Amino acid sequence: MPTPFKRADLQVFGSPLITEADIQEVVDTLRPGWIGTGPNWGMNNEALTGIRGLILPPETAEPGTIHARHLYTVMIEPEVTGLTREEVMGRPKIAGIGTGVHYSASHLHKSYREQFGYIPQDFPNALWVSERTLSLPLSARMTLADAKDVIAALDSTLGR
Repeated sequence: MPTPFKRADLQVFGSPLITEADIQEVVDTLRPGWIGTGPNWGMNNEALTGIRGLILPPETAEPGTIHARHLYTVMIEPEVTGLTREEVMGRPKIAGIGTGVHYSASHLHKSYREQFGYIPQDFPNALWVSERTLSLPLSARMTLADAKDVIAALDSTLGR
């Protein structure tokens, strides 16, 4: 029988020397406003406020968290707009700006429906969010003009 070894007996190959200062630098980098998408996030929230039937993401992250701000998701209120998310995405001015659907409730996926027999109404809150969430373009490479095009397309499509 082999002799058991202890973790202390192992030689670590390429052990990273990560200091508290290194960790703090990463945390500081993730703070809103430093990363290239931070300014666009704030501008979007300000410019999109008041568009009919559009629920905006919160301006600030939950206490004790840091939001990566890698997606800018809004929710479409079909009860207000008279349009579903898919109908909004299909409108000509919106279709050209590269919107996306980054959230589809898990229980709506084929594998979950088949394996567990889920139907959409099994999780009404997840269904509500899933049917309304729309990702708008957000990138550090977006110019101010690009961001204004997105805002104008939504404003033109949904109105104030």
